[in-house]
Amino acid sequence: MKKKRRRTRKKKPQKKKIISAILFLVVVGTLLVFFSKEKGHVVEELNVDNISFVRGVDVSRYQGDIDFKALYDQSIRFSFIKATEGIEYLDPKYVDNFKNSKEAGLKTGAYHFYRFETSGEDQAKYFIRNVNLEAGDLPPVIDLEYYGQYTKNPMSPNTVIPELRKMVDIFRDHYKKTPIIYTNKYVYNHYLKDNFEDVDFWYREIGTDFAYMPNEEKWTFWQYDDMAELEGYGGPGASKYIDLNYFYGDLDDLEEYGRNNS
Repeated sequence: MKKKRRRTRKKKPQKKKIISAILFLVVVGTLLVFFSKEKGHVVEELNVDNISFVRGVDVSRYQGDIDFKALYDQSIRFSFIKATEGIEYLDPKYVDNFKNSKEAGLKTGAYHFYRFETSGEDQAKYFIRNVNLEAGDLPPVIDLEYYGQYTKNPMSPNTVIPELRKMVDIFRDHYKKTPIIYTNKYVYNHYLKDNFEDVDFWYREIGTDFAYMPNEEKWTFWQYDDMAELEGYGGPGASKYIDLNYFYGDLDDLEEYGRNNS
């Protein structure tokens, strides 16, 4: 296995500086987009203390019909599309969403919602049957979060970690990309801390309290808002909300990210 390539940064800020920078981003990030749109141009990336961030979304059937060009025009530069769940669910909007996202010029990837009741190997094989990723696409994502009975009674790490490891390894071998695990602080501390150093992390931390992020030097994507409202999606039964995320890097970093980096 090749050693994981770490991102290089122009400057390593002090911890207080980076925390202040992220808090600032959360408050003004969305405002900058709409302000820029009114002025006739789009802010493609934000830069604070020599650290760049690019904004993106994650979507599923709940956003209804999506106009990805409209999202692009609101400074969205990448998208994660829900593909599968467990070993029998394929999001009915996946095929169209993935195709339309790429055609609109967004860096595009697919994610799988992990089910604790099913083996990691079987879930990986199901995802692979349904998802084709090209060299320039984002790496495959495993969405690992509590649900149902596991919210109050999480499954043992001794059971979950080996199954998750199988899925990570199968993804890496098949797609030749470093897999991403989507998680939050509770799941991270229960299953992932001190494990899976060979993957990239996409952290969910809603709000402005960056202090809860496990390690600001380790996250690659950050889901910072799950109740954003943008133009370009909807339809009968669709949610009016959309999830927003930051990529830790600039547009050039985003373009190169995931290109056979395992």
